[in-house]
Amino acid sequence: MATGEHAAEQRNFTEALSFFIQRRRKALIVFFAVLIVCLLGLVIALQVRKNRIEVSSARIEAVQQQYTDWLAAKDEAEKENAAVDIVAKAGVLEEDLAAAAQAIIKEFPDLYAQMRAQDILASIAFRKKEYEKAAELWMVLAEKHPKTYYAPFALQNACAAWEEAGRPDKAAEALTQVVTKFSAAFPDMPRVLFSLGRLAEAGETFEDAQTHYNRLVEEYPGSSWTKLAYNRIIFLEAQNKIQK
Repeated sequence: MATGEHAAEQRNFTEALSFFIQRRRKALIVFFAVLIVCLLGLVIALQVRKNRIEVSSARIEAVQQQYTDWLAAKDEAEKENAAVDIVAKAGVLEEDLAAAAQAIIKEFPDLYAQMRAQDILASIAFRKKEYEKAAELWMVLAEKHPKTYYAPFALQNACAAWEEAGRPDKAAEALTQVVTKFSAAFPDMPRVLFSLGRLAEAGETFEDAQTHYNRLVEEYPGSSWTKLAYNRIIFLEAQNKIQK
């Protein structure tokens, strides 16, 4: 009896399903057609992105090699009594390198290659002692890609460039961003805190220096920078610049 009832239920369900499909056949056809189109679109989009990543990766590797070649040529061109053709070669290599990096930034704004290209442009400026330009380029890199591992390193590089440009205030601002945004995960945080302390000392804001050094000592006791920070605290106390 139970078997008969079960069979009847199955027939009823099959009939109901068949009736549902018949009544809504056009709607179902449209639904599945749209679904297939969406899936195809997704597959195509993923393939296009994969191709863009592959192309951009190859392009940035070539630019990286251009940068290496330019550095060598730049060193030769800056030697005393460097031949005119060597100086000219360095200039041509720089133009080609900058154009290639800028093209990547324009064509692949959402990919990793763009970040590396921006970093290379900043490095070119730094090598040419155009420190403010280099700092600005690194600051832009960190601003545009705040959630990438490139950001805190770019801010550190910007700090170095600002210092070379004679702008310790800007250098401290860059490192403060590192502390504010990346202190939880950035592996070079001890160095950042020590640098902030050093900059504060240079600006004679000794209490700020003490704050940075104390944080370094308390939060990173195993770091090689901690001993340096501790020594600076002792020195500042001995000079009556800070209170124990």
